[in-house]
Amino acid sequence: MTSRQYPIHVFIVSWTGKHEASRYIAKQVRALAVRTTIIYSDVDQELAFSEKDIETVKVDNEWYWGRKFQYCLKHCKEDILLIIHADTECSNWRDVIQRCSDSFDALVDLGVYSPEIDYTFWSLDKTAIEGMPGGMLVKVAQTDGIVFALKRPVWERLKALDYESNNLGWGIDWAAMAYCYANNLFAAVDRGIKVIHPKSTGYNTQEAKQLENRFLNQLTNAEKGVLKNLIDYVNGSKSALGKKEAGIMTISLDLGSGPSPQNPFKATTVYGLDREAFNENVKICDLGFERLPYDDSTFDFCSAFDLIEHIPRNGGVPPNANPFIFLMNEVWRILKPKGRFYAQTPAYPFPTAFSDPTHVNFITPDTVLYFGTHVTGDGTRLNDNRKDLGKRYGFVGDFDILRNYSNQAYGHQIWLLEAVK
Repeated sequence: MTSRQYPIHVFIVSWTGKHEASRYIAKQVRALAVRTTIIYSDVDQELAFSEKDIETVKVDNEWYWGRKFQYCLKHCKEDILLIIHADTECSNWRDVIQRCSDSFDALVDLGVYSPEIDYTFWSLDKTAIEGMPGGMLVKVAQTDGIVFALKRPVWERLKALDYESNNLGWGIDWAAMAYCYANNLFAAVDRGIKVIHPKSTGYNTQEAKQLENRFLNQLTNAEKGVLKNLIDYVNGSKSALGKKEAGIMTISLDLGSGPSPQNPFKATTVYGLDREAFNENVKICDLGFERLPYDDSTFDFCSAFDLIEHIPRNGGVPPNANPFIFLMNEVWRILKPKGRFYAQTPAYPFPTAFSDPTHVNFITPDTVLYFGTHVTGDGTRLNDNRKDLGKRYGFVGDFDILRNYSNQAYGHQIWLLEAVK
C-alpha cells in the first residue's frame, strides 16, 4: 500500500442502520485521505460510537442530507471535500481516493469529480457532454451528491448558501454545477471506478422539490442562467441545444503550440500560435515581439508548455523593450475576466533550465510575483511589493496566482494564474 496521503477530507454520511457500513468505508479510506470524518445521526439518542484515527460526529436525528452537508462545508480542512453516503458500496474505496486526487492534479479546471454511480437518476446517457482524453473521464452537465468530490472554490461557494430551509438537500448538486460552469470549471464522472447505490428514497419527493427550488433561488443571476441551460440539456434538449447555448462552450489558446495545440483545460475549442502556420487552427506569431492576433477578452484559457524559457528579456522595440513582459501583457489582454493561464517551464535551480542552449529566460519560484497576487487555498491574498515593481517595469495587467510550485520530477515551475479585470 502506498504511504502517500492525498489532500482530501472525506466525510462519510451515516444514519440509523448504516453505521457498520460507514465504519467499513472509513477504515478503507483513512490511510490515503489526510482527514476522515463520519457524521451520523440515529433514532437512538443514547447511541454513540468512536473509531481509532477517525473523527466521529453525532448530530440531531432530524438532520438529513442538507444539514449534514452544511456541517461538512463548515468543517472541511483540506482542498478537496469528498462526500460518501454510507448506503453505497464499492469494490475498492482506496481507488476512489487515488483516482479522485489524480484527476484534480491532472485537470487544472476540474471542479467536481464523481465515480460512476449505479443507481442514480443522473445517468451518463442523460448528462454526458463529451468524453475526455484517456477514455475514463466524461465531462457532464450534472452528477449526483451520493459520492462526489468538490474542489475548494466550489465548496467555498456552496458554504455561502443557506441550508436551514433545505434539510433534505435536493439542489446541492445543481448548485455545484451552476457555479462550475459559470466560473470556467467543469464536472466529470469517472467510468474507471463504479459505486453501487440502492434504488430508494426516504422522504417525500414533492416536498424535496419545493425546497430545492427555494434553495436554488439563492444563486447569482449568472449561475441561474447557466443552471437553466444545464437543466434543459439533461432533460433531452441535446439535439436542439448545443454546448455553446448550454453555457459550457469554452475556448483556449496554446502558445508555442507546434502542429498540435495542447488543451490542459479540456476546452471545447483550442487554437495555437507558433512561428509556423502548421494548419488552420495554428496561426503565425513571433511571441514576445508581436501582438497576439486576437481581440481583447477572447479566450477562457491560455497555456504555454516549455515556451517561456525561450522568450528573452531584452531586444524588443520600445515601449515593449522587454519581450517577456510584453508577452505577459498580451496573455492578460486576450483572456476573459477570470480567464486562466497555465504555464510550465524549466526553472532554477534544476539543470533543465540551463542545459538547452536556446533557453534565454531563467525562471525562479519568485518570478511570477511580478505579475500578480498569490492567493492561498483558503482565499487569503498575500501582497508582495514585487507586483508593484512589475508595474514599474511595464506590466499593465493583473493576475491572481492560484498555483506556483516546482515539479521536481521534471525540473519545471508550474503556474496557474487567473486574470483580474
